[in-house]
Amino acid sequence: MILIITNSQDKTADYFAGQLLHHGVEHSRINTECALEDTRIQFAVADPRIKIRQQVYRASEVSAIWYRRPRPIIEPPLGDKAERAHIAGECVESLEGFLAHIPAEKWINHPANNALASRKLEQLTRAHLFGFSVPRTLVTQDVDEARQFWRECSGRVITKPISSGYLERNTGDTSIYTSRVHESHMQNVDLVSRCPTLFQLEVEKAFDIRATVVDGQARYVQLSGQKLDIRRDNMRDVSYRMAVPPKEIHESLIAILRSYALRFAAVDFVVDGNGRWWFLEINPNGQWAWLDIEVQAGIAELLCGACCRGN
Repeated sequence: MILIITNSQDKTADYFAGQLLHHGVEHSRINTECALEDTRIQFAVADPRIKIRQQVYRASEVSAIWYRRPRPIIEPPLGDKAERAHIAGECVESLEGFLAHIPAEKWINHPANNALASRKLEQLTRAHLFGFSVPRTLVTQDVDEARQFWRECSGRVITKPISSGYLERNTGDTSIYTSRVHESHMQNVDLVSRCPTLFQLEVEKAFDIRATVVDGQARYVQLSGQKLDIRRDNMRDVSYRMAVPPKEIHESLIAILRSYALRFAAVDFVVDGNGRWWFLEINPNGQWAWLDIEVQAGIAELLCGACCRGN
């Protein structure tokens, strides 16, 4: 049985579950925010079980876990604040106790490996060590350093978030995209003293590449558009085609993901006018379903095969 761990709003999980159903693959899904309602742990030493809605599974029956995008559990409505937090904590710990019985090699990906591979700054250093071209980058809160970097790059500088580019607000959520740092912006550069800010030399790209890798098998999709950050405007006006990377890029990509013990990753590159590939970042839980829909990339098939193999 393949276990999907995600949240109820995850459209990519919806798509993949549909693919598993189409291929007749047994699976179950835990939307973690609903765990108090949808799951029950039945534990005895050496015989842990989980009841997901009406079906009971032993840990030994879980052939693979696709660890997607869990969300914090919704606390129960009864009791005071401390009691609600305690109940939620007990639910989380019992669920994680069950999942801890599943060997790490059966996860795609194990949370510990995801965490290790999710530090963007460390990714850039590691990518450099693995031979990738990496844009010149500065993270600073020093105003003079920021000014000097901008001058040394002749004003060809972008900025982007180091952590999440998503802000939740009561008045409406906000996405932070990669943006150019124009000369007019440098008039307010003193603001960098408030927060570590990532500056990067802008690569004059010809197109973007999203590489999706599952157990060493990769699908490369070229995304062409005029936007600095193609995610803007819900990716309108972006065109897609399958791509073939240089041999050394593919070999280095497989090697760097192996160093993180990642079975799955979505990796972003840009390619300049001279055909040079520039590494941007690794997304251990990156989106991919839209690529199957847009260009029939075959990623669901790779992931289904990996889950059915187990490890």
